[in-house]
Amino acid sequence: LVIDQQIFMVSDKGIATCLGQDGKKVWQERIGGKFATSPVFDGEKIMALSEGGKVHFFKPTKQFESLGQTKFASGFKASPAFSGKKMVLRSFTDLYCISAE
Repeated sequence: LVIDQQIFMVSDKGIATCLGQDGKKVWQERIGGKFATSPVFDGEKIMALSEGGKVHFFKPTKQFESLGQTKFASGFKASPAFSGKKMVLRSFTDLYCISAE
């Protein structure tokens, strides 16, 4: 993700990283788990969905700040999709539609 001239990513081994516009590491934090999805940004927070079903939330800032996590019954290998104010999540076993309305 590119947000405010910073690059945010999560490795398949659960390491979240922020790079500055010069490509240098700003911060790096182990959030745990295995990841096959791309992180997404909803305009306020970054979400990273793990293969174990945890969704990690953190701020897109120059210092790592976790906003917590939640757990689904099944894990994710598909990145979320957005349509208007709706987010669609496909886990290993279920399909979710989460709406801001």
